[in-house]
Amino acid sequence: MRSLAVTRLELAAVALALAVAGLELAAVALSLPVVATFGLRHIDRVYRGLAWLTWPIGFVMAHVLLGVIYFGLITPLGILRRRLGHDPLAKRLERSRRSYWRETPESPSASTYFRPF
Repeated sequence: MRSLAVTRLELAAVALALAVAGLELAAVALSLPVVATFGLRHIDRVYRGLAWLTWPIGFVMAHVLLGVIYFGLITPLGILRRRLGHDPLAKRLERSRRSYWRETPESPSASTYFRPF
């Protein structure tokens, strides 16, 4: 039975594979300006291809993930806060009150705006 320990040879193979993949990506990145200079038709195809490939990632990030965060985290927290009696805008209906008008404190004079501290 083979042990789970990784040998140096396996680590070297992984490092070599990553280096080759990095060189391939660098070659593509360095060739794109040349292609764009001499053949705009071709760079448009590359752009459209990459846009087509990455569209699902954008869809998931924009719709599914944000929907899960909103309906899975923010909505339950809001419901919990309401159940615990939190009413920051004082919108609760009180039938015994004649008016919902709240008196505001008097504003300071305009001269205090020039000396804030």
